[in-house]
Amino acid sequence: IMAFDASPSWSGFNYQGKVSLYHALKIINLKPVGYDLSNFSLMLENTEDFEIIVDRKAITFHQVKAYNSTSYSKYANALLELTLELYKNKDVVGFIHTWKKIIFKADFKDLKSSIKDDINTLLEQYNAVPKTGDSIIEKATAKIDKIPKNAAILRSAFPEKTSDEIRDILNSIYNETNDVLERLKIYSYDDGNSFCELDEINTKIKKEIDI
Repeated sequence: IMAFDASPSWSGFNYQGKVSLYHALKIINLKPVGYDLSNFSLMLENTEDFEIIVDRKAITFHQVKAYNSTSYSKYANALLELTLELYKNKDVVGFIHTWKKIIFKADFKDLKSSIKDDINTLLEQYNAVPKTGDSIIEKATAKIDKIPKNAAILRSAFPEKTSDEIRDILNSIYNETNDVLERLKIYSYDDGNSFCELDEINTKIKKEIDI
């Protein structure tokens, strides 16, 4: 019996690699025969799990999560991270790929409204009076090491920003004064599903290779 089993992590990395291969093959197959793809690149583990680059500029970011869960909360941190990267990269479209179909937050019908509710929670917590230093936004800018995951995501995205500046950024996303949430999507596969089972990705790759 192993005290620490890395197989779940390996399974996730394996799935991530297969999804990136599938997406790259889809791009190739959607182009006409003879199309020059020499200016296209597939980048792994840079800004996100993978990204597509054209003429040395990213056009899509991709987060891949092989969680055996349908709960939105399981993906919330990854979606926050992707949202902030899209804020910093104005012309990039972001996709999340999942093994299971995401079930959105109760009382919310789609991805956008679920993410907006998360952001609103951060804003309400920060705007509460008096400030105690306990809000996620304050912890993101505080000189402390041990902070919650979502605070660490904010810190990593905006290491030089003040807490008020981070609040303003989140406000702009929440109020949709920019198009960040319009550029964030759940990836749709060729069968119309918004998810792809671990075993099914192998079949999809073979189909694209045959094409």
